[in-house]
Amino acid sequence: MIIETARALRTIFMLAPFARRKKYENDKDDEDRPKHVCIKGGFNPAMLATEGFRELLISAYTNEAKLFSLVAPTLNHMSLTKVWWAGVRDEQGILVMEDLNKAGYTFGNPQDVWSVDQVKAGVEQLAALHASTWGYSYEDYPWITASYEGHDDGSH
Repeated sequence: MIIETARALRTIFMLAPFARRKKYENDKDDEDRPKHVCIKGGFNPAMLATEGFRELLISAYTNEAKLFSLVAPTLNHMSLTKVWWAGVRDEQGILVMEDLNKAGYTFGNPQDVWSVDQVKAGVEQLAALHASTWGYSYEDYPWITASYEGHDDGSH
């Protein structure tokens, strides 16, 4: 496979640039390959240098990559973005995923009010996640911890 071009189309807070794939060598089925992908990971040194933020970001990026590589394939009845590759090394988690912008999606603003239908759809996805992971244990996935927003006191 040859990636003919890769260029930043835009950068989103906590996301890497979108990359573009144009040409595949010795591959007759280009339609099955993405033309645009989003590469997500902890690539912003300034963010990682923010006091009290580094550990949270490392945890978020590595856990998300592990989720998509280890857990997502077992989840049933959930709407998940297509992830072409997910990996973790040292203190970095990287996803090569579908370009959701090109697919017609937008990044939400957490200050926007959701409609009843949007909340219902979100709750349905959470229910599907809960049902699909019923019986999972710490022994199965020790990297899934009770920590959230830097708190890991065991009370969550």
